Amino acid sequence: MVKKIFYRGISMNPLMWPGDTLLVVPCDPQTIHPGDVVLFRDPHRGQVVHRVMAIDSQGVITKGDNMPDVDDRILAPQEILGRVTAIQRQGRTLPVPREAPAALYLLKGRQWFDRTIFRLIQPLYHRLAQSGLFQGPLTAWMKPRVIYFSRGASPEWQLWIGKLLIGRKKPHQSEWSIRRPFRLFVDEASLPSHSPPPQQTSG
Repeated sequence: MVKKIFYRGISMNPLMWPGDTLLVVPCDPQTIHPGDVVLFRDPHRGQVVHRVMAIDSQGVITKGDNMPDVDDRILAPQEILGRVTAIQRQGRTLPVPREAPAALYLLKGRQWFDRTIFRLIQPLYHRLAQSGLFQGPLTAWMKPRVIYFSRGASPEWQLWIGKLLIGRKKPHQSEWSIRRPFRLFVDEASLPSHSPPPQQTSG
């Protein structure tokens, strides 16, 4: 019998995202292999979805794709509640690969860049962004669009180039959050800083 659960957390990013529905099927402990993504219950965290890294005489060793280390707790095979066979997201059904997705390594590479290289050049990046050297004609050519979303409890401004979201600003933020390297090309002073006034209707 297929069981559906909602995924929460970040340990399996970017394969799984909060809001995904996971399809879990019961499985014989003897059929579990390294690379499988499994569901198990942890006494402190509740239900957990992680990948099987190894199976030895002590038990099953698991790890989240987005976590640096294997889980502290080694599972007994019978503790595994099922194998995740598919991911449902926005009307699509996605397979579960036997290996961590390549996007994870890109994410790790960006995290390494942020910790090492960008930390060194960050002062220069901010000075260039404040100088406005790259703004003007290039900004006009990129044609950024500003959109205000008022629905929900957390309204926000969004800045788009084509189909790419490059910036956000929520009411409680004093500055826009603009992705690198687009801050070089966007004049933040020209962007709205307050929520638009409510529209008035006449009777």
